Amino acid sequence: MNQDTARSLQKVGKAFRLQGPFFSYEEICQGNVNVTYKVNYICDDGTGMARIKPYLFQKVNTYAFKHPTE
Repeated sequence: MNQDTARSLQKVGKAFRLQGPFFSYEEICQGNVNVTYKVNYICDDGTGMARIKPYLFQKVNTYAFKHPTE
């Protein structure tokens, strides 16, 4: 796991106020435009047991999409 990538993904999770601690990530290597990550957080399943909750984060390719906010 690349620590710089992990820190960047944690910052994204904090910006979106995701619940629970960051656990891990993996890059999804399908597709050819954007960079996509499956990011895993630990959360309570309601019974006091921990479970992994996955999220997908996507980094927009600004070379292909010159004005992504539009």
